[in-house]
Amino acid sequence: MAMAGGDPATARIDRLMSLAARTADAPGVALAVTTRQGVVHRAACGFADVDARVPVDGGTLFQFGSIGKAFTAVMVLQLEHEGRLRVSSPVTDYLPWFAVNSPRPLTLRDLLTHSAGLIGGSDASADVRSEVFQLRRLPPGLPPGTRFQYSNIGYKTLGLVLEQVTGQSYGPLVRSRILEPLGMHDAAGSITHALRPALAVGYVPLFDDRPYRQGDPLVPAPWIETDGGDGCLSAHADDLAAFARMLLNEGAGPHGSILCHAHFDALTAPHVTVDATTAYGYGLFRVDPANGRILVHHSGGMLGYHAGLAADLGGGVAAVVLANGPLDAEALAQKIVGTLVAAQDGSSHVWAAAPGVETETRMGDPGVVGAYRAMESDPTGDVEVRTGEGGLELWQAGECLGSMEPVDRDTYLVGHPMWNRFPLRFRRVGGVATELWHGGRWFATPAYAGPRQFAPAPGGEAVVGHYRAHNPWASNFRVVARQGKLTLVWPHGAEEQLVPLGSPEDFAFRCHDQVGPLAEVLQFRTALGGRMREARLSDQTYDRFFTP
Repeated sequence: MAMAGGDPATARIDRLMSLAARTADAPGVALAVTTRQGVVHRAACGFADVDARVPVDGGTLFQFGSIGKAFTAVMVLQLEHEGRLRVSSPVTDYLPWFAVNSPRPLTLRDLLTHSAGLIGGSDASADVRSEVFQLRRLPPGLPPGTRFQYSNIGYKTLGLVLEQVTGQSYGPLVRSRILEPLGMHDAAGSITHALRPALAVGYVPLFDDRPYRQGDPLVPAPWIETDGGDGCLSAHADDLAAFARMLLNEGAGPHGSILCHAHFDALTAPHVTVDATTAYGYGLFRVDPANGRILVHHSGGMLGYHAGLAADLGGGVAAVVLANGPLDAEALAQKIVGTLVAAQDGSSHVWAAAPGVETETRMGDPGVVGAYRAMESDPTGDVEVRTGEGGLELWQAGECLGSMEPVDRDTYLVGHPMWNRFPLRFRRVGGVATELWHGGRWFATPAYAGPRQFAPAPGGEAVVGHYRAHNPWASNFRVVARQGKLTLVWPHGAEEQLVPLGSPEDFAFRCHDQVGPLAEVLQFRTALGGRMREARLSDQTYDRFFTP
């Protein structure tokens, strides 16, 4: 595939990048498209340093976070090929000090597939080894193989296994085994202070306690050093495209294979089910659509950076996207690949669309329009969703509280100070919206036919509140009570239901997402004035905070 400047697909890709960057407010974006033979298109927009007005170009380095998990997985498989380890072996064969409250020993395969039943990890410790050591002190998680639960700490453990087996630290190891063999000469194998001047400045939302809305202010991100196997690499777009090209070539690099065929198949095989359309291999997500094509992909998020890699293995085309601010880079990479797949075979099929990259304005779903009555004696009063000139609007007591920025069909953001800390979430029955949730607030339409009275939530007002820690990765969360249940709400809006463990006096809860139980346990303690002052979420202690 050769792409010229006037190629319609090229023009569409550049438009997608420009719209995505503008819609997400990303300060700078770089992308590269590669076939099995080499890079066929590259583009960049915006600034690597906004204050200094330094533009992004082809040599701009970005951190690319969890895409590095695929690098860790490749090195594990390389060592298995060399007979130096086995993915079926217990972790303790290589790290004798490793311990976790689990019904059976964890294997390297459990860690590779995120099915070990471990917590996600909060980066509560500055040192990888200390964070992994703390696992022995945590309550039992989930039995291995119970379900897919993404775990950064699992891949940090794999990084320590690599170091133990080879006698090399992670940075030099990944350079000698992957970066140099693939010609990724400008890439960095760890994040250190010395690297900082060469990187694009990462940007994060000024307000870290609420969902980000388009136009919210951005500030330079906190800086950390790290060399963990869960993601500590940096590169420019062309260099990261070299890794994507290795995937298209089934393990082969410019100077020979870095993975044998059997281990490449193991890398990309669907080992565990993630959801109805997606599986996870070793360090890579995999989608198998009805038309027989296979897409492998992964996102990467660091403090101030977002990255995405997507590769159509059958079509022989891949895209990488790097940004130094808010952007769904993985979805954009998939959209670019889908555009090229469609151009190749003339089909209308594309991979998952990136939100906000098709049009400047998203109007929202008119199915949520209507009046919503405040339930459970909510003092804020009833609300109404109306259709305005620019889309949906939230109204209360005859006043427009602002436009509703759609996140998806049933989730919206509103900028009003009384409404900007949580997303608006609509619940439908038979396709009709009957309920509206906003943190601990609950509203319902006249069509709502469910229960209206609920027993008090276990723990009640003693645990409801805002909690903070001095951890830039997971700085804060809120606990709300709604419909007789406690819910943990993360700043970006994701929710986890809290299910009691033991007696009510224990103030201990297992976190649950929409699929089921998670490994995380939330324990409240230190009651003062009728309220708990501390919340221990697995490996991180949070304190009740003064802001709402």
